[in-house]
Parts: sequence; structure tokens; C-alpha cells
Amino acid sequence: MDTLLSDYRINVLCGYPREPAQLPCIVVTVAGEDEVDYGLSGGIDEGYEELGDNYLRWEKGFHDIVGNAQMRIQLKMEVWSDNAIITSFLYSVVKYILLAARKEMEEEGFLLSTVSGGDLEPAPDYFTVFVYRKAVILSLEYTVRYHVGEMFAGKDDSMAEIGTTIDEVDIRLEGLNGKGSKADD
Repeated sequence: MDTLLSDYRINVLCGYPREPAQLPCIVVTVAGEDEVDYGLSGGIDEGYEELGDNYLRWEKGFHDIVGNAQMRIQLKMEVWSDNAIITSFLYSVVKYILLAARKEMEEEGFLLSTVSGGDLEPAPDYFTVFVYRKAVILSLEYTVRYHVGEMFAGKDDSMAEIGTTIDEVDIRLEGLNGKGSKADD
């Protein structure tokens, strides 16, 4: 099915068609992109192969810090043609290709993909011919790395060692008399 686009020479454009000879085509645009807030530390604890596997193993001092951000992007693939049936058929082909490619997208680091779409939409004023378009939206998440800069980082004396369990932590509570006592006393 995925060779259909190349066998029938369906144009795939990163922008809108300029003349009727480019029809039928698939127009690919970015419908939106947002950072996804997934939690603690903003991704600072990932991806430090050059300095060790975790920033808590670093010696205290200045280190080149790289951050990670989880992004969610929506890619819009609009099928354009001068025939409503061809537009609807190509929409189904594009949707099938995207659904069938999920495993490959995950292997490339694109996660949580979803596919959505809309109704057939006429665009009569675009060309001298009557144009129909129908959009498939592919939403997915990926991680982007960025350079934060030189920052003071490393294990502090007050931090527990990596691998410490809760049973190994001595928690003391301050009572009314100001004396520390073990939490389970």
C-alpha cells in the first residue's frame, strides 16, 4: 500500500500546491507543537554518558549541563485533489500508512502516536478547478535535547547514595523538647 504514492506519482509537498498540475497531492504542515510537562527535574537526569550514568555520581563542581524536553507535535497531512472520491481514497491510504508505521515510529523515538481526521472540505476558490481536501492529523511525542550551560552540580553530602532504600534512611523528627527522636519511636 505504501508504494501506491510513488507508483502513481502522488506529490508530497511541504507547503501548498501552486498550480492544478500538482494535484492530486499530500500537503504536510505542522499543525502545532507543545512541550509536555512530565515531571521532576525537567529531564536533567537523562543522557549524561560522557559524565557517568547519573548526575548524583558527579563530583561537586561546574559541569556542562544538557537538558531534555518532551515535545508533542501535530503533523497535518492534507490530501488535495479535484475529485472528492480520489481525495477520500487517498485520505484512507495515508491514514493506513500512518497506522501501519507505528512500530517503526516508536523504534525511531516517536512515542504515543495517535491518528485523527476530519470531513471532506471543498476549497473552491483556490484554483481555477474545484479542489477538495481532507486532513489526517498525526500526533506524537519525542524528546529533544538542548544545551543548558555550565552549572554547579554534583552529589551533595545531604543526598542519599544511589540505590539507597527507605529502610536505610534514618529519619529524625524534632519534638517539642527540641531533641531528635527516631520516627518509629
